Amino acid sequence: MLGCLRWRLVTNCLAKKEGDERDANYQK
Repeated sequence: MLGCLRWRLVTNCLAKKEGDERDANYQK
C-alpha cells in the first residue's frame, strides 16, 4: 500500500490511472 501510494506521488502525472487501479486492488 505504501509503495503504491509513494509510486503514485512520484509519477503522479505519468501513472495516475495505473496508480489508482493498483491502489484500489491493494486496498481490496
